[in-house]
Amino acid sequence: MSRFNRPQVRRSDSRLTTNLAGGLAHSVTPKLELTLIALTSFLKDNFYRSAQDTMQRIVDLIPHVPRAFVMQLALYARHHFGMRSVTHLLAVELAAQRAGDGDLRPFIQKVIHRPDDALEIMACWLEMYGKPIPNALRRGIGDALRMFPEYALAKYRKNNAGLTMRDLVRLTRPRATDALTKLMQGTLASADTWESQLSAAGQQADGEDLASAKAEVWESLVRERRLGYMALIRNLRNISQTAPHVLPQVCEQLLDMNALQRSKMFPYRFFTAYMAALHGGVPDSVLVTLTQACDMSLANVPTLEGRTLVVLDVSGSMIQHQAAGSTPNSRINCAQVGALFASAILKKNLDTADFMIFDSTARYLGSREVDRSIPILRMTDQISRNCTGNDTRFDTIFTTANRAYARVIILSDMQGWGHTHSIDRGAAPYFERYGRPFIYSFNLKDYGTLMFPQQKTFALGGFSEKIFDLIPMMEGNPAELVQSIECFEVP
Repeated sequence: MSRFNRPQVRRSDSRLTTNLAGGLAHSVTPKLELTLIALTSFLKDNFYRSAQDTMQRIVDLIPHVPRAFVMQLALYARHHFGMRSVTHLLAVELAAQRAGDGDLRPFIQKVIHRPDDALEIMACWLEMYGKPIPNALRRGIGDALRMFPEYALAKYRKNNAGLTMRDLVRLTRPRATDALTKLMQGTLASADTWESQLSAAGQQADGEDLASAKAEVWESLVRERRLGYMALIRNLRNISQTAPHVLPQVCEQLLDMNALQRSKMFPYRFFTAYMAALHGGVPDSVLVTLTQACDMSLANVPTLEGRTLVVLDVSGSMIQHQAAGSTPNSRINCAQVGALFASAILKKNLDTADFMIFDSTARYLGSREVDRSIPILRMTDQISRNCTGNDTRFDTIFTTANRAYARVIILSDMQGWGHTHSIDRGAAPYFERYGRPFIYSFNLKDYGTLMFPQQKTFALGGFSEKIFDLIPMMEGNPAELVQSIECFEVP
């Protein structure tokens, strides 16, 4: 589904600015801001700004960042961090701002990882700019299409979408391959995927026969282990409703440690699956399994060196709307995502992490309020119950902190209501007494401003499962992230 529109918002700069709640804030440099948004933004609506505002912010930043770096950033975000929509937008804006450059065509080919990337890039262009289509963009997409085998084109032919794969071939006119010829002639065989098997079952039966046919497909897929780990997680409700007799095998596969580690899934995925299952009539046995698997996924979470203070914003904007990346059925708000992230860090770093919540005031939560011996999902629920919905004062974090920390991780939308002029004054005595820690402001709603000076402070513009990789990269060497992007080569 296309996500692209162009409303107007102010241009970011490196001076003191005003956040969306009306308080003073520090903006980050365009290069760093674009990097962090690209690696963590899901381009979804949030409390203070719409997805269109975030997209416009990206559009406004691109002219202030070297073009070669923007290209490398898009490749890094797509192929290493698995980000999709934001890379489509970057590709289109690079084409729009200097479409005639010779570097665009090879870049477009490289940024397309799957056939549906090509579809989304073209859909984005047509929605934002219409025709004519720049030759370099058209040819770059065509070059990518020629590289895909029959299976990939069949899987993503998108016959029911507004822009189909056949439409895309007509628009880009790539040199013919056997796969593209079959696609255009309608002789391309259907991809043998679990989706296609279920679709075939639906076409061949109806009523009770349909339910029986789908049950047979799910049973075959589960027993033959043909569903990947992520596919199992995403289809728990479907399997539960149509083939409940294979749920024991599903649970067994979800608790396979080797499969879990290969999936590289973090607790967030299990939390969203748990919330969807909780409201989807999935049996308790599956909920228990998800709880156990979530704890097992801590193996994919890094241990942090030194002492850490984890701080969760429990103010009103954090509890009123869904978090970036969550689905309508999951009913997850931003405070819950922050509580989950806090739980994962606290449990992984049992003896070296402290926990604090704040709104208009701040206070530590100890073992009486947060039991670190219980599963992560239960810890998340415990922490979420402390949400108050009051205003936000970031200075209270540092006036309350009572020991030295190597880093402070702040989980917030970074939108302070009033009194934000005192942030630097409130933090200064702490810095003078304990030294300046690294500050990671996890901007769970993609707002773009941060409440602290930029030195040793990193504003992360959202939440994705690659966020855990960012902390050691930036802390070990502040330039390491940029260097990784500049040196990145597409696999």
